[in-house]
Amino acid sequence: MAFVYEALKPEDYELAESLGLRDVLLKPLHTHHFEWCKDTERHLFLVDIGTFRFAPPHYFDFYYKDRIIRLEVESSINRQEDGVRNLVWNVKRISIPKSIWLEKDIVMELIKDAFLADDLLIRARGEDCNISVNLPNEAEVVEVDYNGK
Repeated sequence: MAFVYEALKPEDYELAESLGLRDVLLKPLHTHHFEWCKDTERHLFLVDIGTFRFAPPHYFDFYYKDRIIRLEVESSINRQEDGVRNLVWNVKRISIPKSIWLEKDIVMELIKDAFLADDLLIRARGEDCNISVNLPNEAEVVEVDYNGK
């Protein structure tokens, strides 16, 4: 199965809570309107949990192997003359728990795949869009001491 974007539905509330996914103020996701990107077959989830200052970066949580990986992300969007949108996800920092640090290359590819899945959502709305994902360099992929929950 592949990543898909969809609105968080009432039947997903318990799952999101059990995964430890919350917004930046630590409120359960279902207290707001959230869309998440999920691959239920592989048990992978990406959620934009918001920002602290109403300014970049936005924080995303990526759920992988019972761990939460925190991302700092900025995005830009513009429309070309032909009406096609260009959406650029700039992942500025990825904080990977020590327990899965050795899998960081796999994690980074999965994160990229999840962000690229946004293309499907935009096209489903009848719009053309080019999406690109810029991952951070090695210095901005950091190993953190917590286990992501």
